[in-house]
Amino acid sequence: MIEPIIYLGISLLFACLVVWAVMPLVLRRTARSTARQHEIVFQSLQDETNRLRDELATSARTLEMIVEQLKKKVASQRVELDKNSDVVNRLKIERDMLKIDVATLQSQVHQHEQFRATEVIKKTPQQAEDESDHYAPQLFEATGRKSAS
Repeated sequence: MIEPIIYLGISLLFACLVVWAVMPLVLRRTARSTARQHEIVFQSLQDETNRLRDELATSARTLEMIVEQLKKKVASQRVELDKNSDVVNRLKIERDMLKIDVATLQSQVHQHEQFRATEVIKKTPQQAEDESDHYAPQLFEATGRKSAS
């Protein structure tokens, strides 16, 4: 009865020796395959990082080009705005000058009408009619209107 127990003990001891001899080989193999997997994962992460970096550089360059185009467009619009502003200011000055001319002409017409009213009172009706026919075309030319005749 003791003999099977001894055989069992010897076989367990032999199995432990085999495991003790084979185990480092298995662990080295596992370490190598794990290292290889880590290298593959690291390389794929590196590739993905490089691809993202390239995409970022490309999009940044595209945005820089768009910003430059917009700056040029804004500059050209500012130049156009300045030109238009100059034209508007020139037209305002011209309008003001024309208003002054119109006011001057209106005051001259008013003075002339007052003068004629005082003269008409002094003259006969026939003389007043002859003179109005004589001065009417000149007045209409000065005011820019067409004569009634």
